[in-house]
Amino acid sequence: MKRKKGVCLFLLCAVLLLNAFSFQNVSADSEKGESASQKVGEIDYKSYVSRFDLKYDKLMDLPRNGLPVGNGKMGSLVYATDSELKYYLNRVDIFQSGSRGPAEADDCCTAGDVDINFGGTVFPKDKVSQHLSFYEAEATVTGPDVTTSTIAWSDHDVMLVRVHDKRKGNNTVTVDLKAVNPDKTEVKRLGDKIVLKQVFDVPSDTGIKENDHYNASAVVISVPDEDAAVSVEDKKIRLTVNPDKKKYTVLMASASTFDRNEDVIQKALNELQYAEKQNYEKTRNSHTKWWREYWSKSFIDIDNKPELIEKWVTFFYYVGSSFRGDYPAKFNGSLWHVGPRAWGSQYWGFNQNTHYYALGGANHLELLQPLFKMTNKNLDMYAISAGQQWGSKGIHVSQTEAYNGPEVLPDNIAADLRNVFLNQALLTPELNAFRKNRIRTNSRWNYPKNVENPNPVIGATSHWVSDAGVIANFYWDQYLYMKDEKFLKEQAYPIIKGVAEFYTNFPNLKKEADGKYHINYTNWAETLLGAKDVITDLAMMRGVLPIAIQTAEKFNVDADLVPHWKEVLDNLAPYPTSKMSDVLLAPVHPQGKTTYGMARKPIIKPNGSGTVWDWWLPQLYFFDNFTLESNDPDQQRVLEATLESEQAYNLLKKGELHGRGGFTWSRYLTEAAKMGRADIVQMGLPLMISQTKYWNDGSSPNRLPYVDGGYLSMQELGAYADSLQSPLLQSIGSAPGEDPVIHVFPAWPKEWDTKFKMLAKGGFLVTSSMKDGEVQFVKLDSQIGGKVEIHNPWGNQPVQVVNQSTTKAVKITSNGKTISFDTKKGESYLLTNK
Repeated sequence: MKRKKGVCLFLLCAVLLLNAFSFQNVSADSEKGESASQKVGEIDYKSYVSRFDLKYDKLMDLPRNGLPVGNGKMGSLVYATDSELKYYLNRVDIFQSGSRGPAEADDCCTAGDVDINFGGTVFPKDKVSQHLSFYEAEATVTGPDVTTSTIAWSDHDVMLVRVHDKRKGNNTVTVDLKAVNPDKTEVKRLGDKIVLKQVFDVPSDTGIKENDHYNASAVVISVPDEDAAVSVEDKKIRLTVNPDKKKYTVLMASASTFDRNEDVIQKALNELQYAEKQNYEKTRNSHTKWWREYWSKSFIDIDNKPELIEKWVTFFYYVGSSFRGDYPAKFNGSLWHVGPRAWGSQYWGFNQNTHYYALGGANHLELLQPLFKMTNKNLDMYAISAGQQWGSKGIHVSQTEAYNGPEVLPDNIAADLRNVFLNQALLTPELNAFRKNRIRTNSRWNYPKNVENPNPVIGATSHWVSDAGVIANFYWDQYLYMKDEKFLKEQAYPIIKGVAEFYTNFPNLKKEADGKYHINYTNWAETLLGAKDVITDLAMMRGVLPIAIQTAEKFNVDADLVPHWKEVLDNLAPYPTSKMSDVLLAPVHPQGKTTYGMARKPIIKPNGSGTVWDWWLPQLYFFDNFTLESNDPDQQRVLEATLESEQAYNLLKKGELHGRGGFTWSRYLTEAAKMGRADIVQMGLPLMISQTKYWNDGSSPNRLPYVDGGYLSMQELGAYADSLQSPLLQSIGSAPGEDPVIHVFPAWPKEWDTKFKMLAKGGFLVTSSMKDGEVQFVKLDSQIGGKVEIHNPWGNQPVQVVNQSTTKAVKITSNGKTISFDTKKGESYLLTNK
């Protein structure tokens, strides 16, 4: 009887805990008639997100300060003047040229410009209200007599501008659709609709068909139920709204194609006609429903520190608005650029990747799909590049690359280029003439203009060979998050295998007299050009090879390749350290402790001190080369010493911001979190917010820095989101390929009360709370089932686990440091301190 009473008491306590750990009792969607009861740890998402909306009580001087909207594929700034709303339509899949160039066509993404002119002052500068609702992804501009609302419809490539005009009398309103690239554009009337089509048709100058570029786009605009007047001017077409109309909707649809046999106008028209069949409220409801579901996937809340959350919420509004197409939104302006695009049409891996690191932990894996789609499409081109450019196998992705991958080179040009890149040969006249008609920002051609003599033929990005490894890490993490065996076999493994094959067959990876494989003449960032044993490359090999071996054996494939992979892995050169006489850029520890360097001599050309590139110091966290689960105290000591020797650490101790040029792309705080250094996190996060000038000097009211020659950037927000998430939750293995272990609050300052919902590898949605330095509870929602292992949040104290579906205690296994138990798909488990 005593035992039964104890069990009943335990279960009663468990039920009480379920109620005690509900953050609040009112559902964010109760106003929609949905259930008012909430699960443990849920919040009022609408109130949570809406705190950080953009609100202007004036007109902005510059279009770049407009309100950004997007549906993941198309988007625009909403820029208000006293008499107009201006739109600058962008798409992720519009490119003026492809891998071949030419140099003068290095631009992308613009579809057309739209002006809605109200025929007089409707938004007086002192009586206007502008509001961007993050929760509903809706931009409203309101004057005394005219109210407008703009959404980029989540379901189709249509932007809707709802107008309520309360002015007396008949007021003429016009909608102008204008060409951005006049020489590539035609405009025309299509019944009561206006149309703009642009075509970029660039055949290869080598005759190699794979390099031909064709891209057409179209914009179609209408005002439903309106017999609108249409007039056509040179490269501009105007739709005039019936002056009697007081409530109406302007529909702007767009489309793009790379198939010259596809009618791109009809494609855009199909999108528009779908919207025309819906009434506005139905369309808006489907749009806001998508965004409600999007926001419900995760949250981070920090008591009394809303400034630490604002940029995180802002980032996820912007990535949700721009990363849902067949291609990633580009780092240099995303969907919100106006005019020629600084840094052109190339994807820069370093800059692009900053957007991706936080997505998995925030439970937004869907936003990685554009990267995967583009990579999968270009896999054959990456394989050709590995052979033509480097004389290797597998795949090679350049640091800067076109949307359609690298150009296929004529055989003689490829041979000359290999000789330059592998053997430091000078350019032949044929190669020099060839490159002069190519896009200079592409890594293949990214070296000094006058390279004939005496400059070395190497540039800031030309000899980076690690980018495919970074992409492979994203694929591997995607698998670890959801354990999708089909994805691993069909999508992830070809990339992982490609990177393994590239490195192990790289002509400049050679076994030297010490019996170790050393890699020569590759870049570390843009700082060490053509160095030996670059730490990035060694880390990629140590990360990708065990995973390639493990996956090949799992699926019983590539048995002929595995022995060579193992032999290289077993005999790979050690990481460069400050104890080596030929080390390059090893930070000096004040007490003389050993630190990691970035590479070793010989080097073709140093290109700076590297101090602003703390983003890249060190590289051992890719593929779980080193984590809090690792059991290598020697490596941990070197990493700790390196962390405390970096420029960022010294600046933080002085209360100054680390990173590039007064803002930051740095992952230094992520590195600190991976080492469990809550003290560094506590110093660094407030400084990232308070000292990033673009967020504090008024020049970036929409929180998108305007940087590097003129483009709106999300990179800084992405780096910040990564820095905020890493101290809260990590799911990490003890080595590459090992099963992840969940760590809650692994580097979170105990002085900051907080709660979060985020995703851990294994498909576990983790909700937890810390108050007064103590973990209150951990809730695990098992999305795919299976065994979970979690680092004990309460040290060595006992833990109890309750299945929320059955309110029954769950049997657990503990080794003193971690606990593990079996889970079922779709069920939730509550962990508390027993």
